[in-house]
Amino acid sequence: MGCYPHRSNPNDYVVKHIPYRVTSLELCVASCHSLLSGAADKSPLEIDLGSLVLKDATLRAFIDTVIDNGLLYNRVLLAFMGIGIQNRALIAKRERDGVTVADFGGTLLTPDQAVKIHPKFDENTVRKSWAYAINASSKTIAHLTQQGATIQPEVIAIACHATSLLVRKHFFQALSFPEPSKILPEDITPKPDEFWSVMRPEYVY
Repeated sequence: MGCYPHRSNPNDYVVKHIPYRVTSLELCVASCHSLLSGAADKSPLEIDLGSLVLKDATLRAFIDTVIDNGLLYNRVLLAFMGIGIQNRALIAKRERDGVTVADFGGTLLTPDQAVKIHPKFDENTVRKSWAYAINASSKTIAHLTQQGATIQPEVIAIACHATSLLVRKHFFQALSFPEPSKILPEDITPKPDEFWSVMRPEYVY
């Protein structure tokens, strides 16, 4: 579930692997917005892959794939920062053979440190959204289970956005690495505005 140093040049993580995963999280947030706003069902899909043109009446298939990808990389990047889950609760955890922020001179975070990612983010909301997203990734992405998981786009969006902020602050900014461009426009960045008020009350911050 993590990154492996024997498979890549360490600098590749800084300029390729981690930036790509951060961008995937932000694409996931945009896709969650598309689902909740209804845009996913109003726009047709057409992607030219060169050897194949993908077409569909809606964006659903594409958006589902992007959200799955976001769930996966959210878990990977939280592990990179030292955060895991046990019995549905966030814990400090380091994968035995995975690359973490510590391998670049950074600091592994505890859950209590990580949830303080932004003064406007309620810490309990971040904690709950991360726990939900990691659990959802286990049930829907990493494994096939009989129970599966109910996907809540509004919660996934908060989780992915918070993880993106976490990695930007405690990896790129803390270690003075070049930061990937932000792709989310301000109007769909998760915050307590008119659109995101559709979130369930227990997740609104």
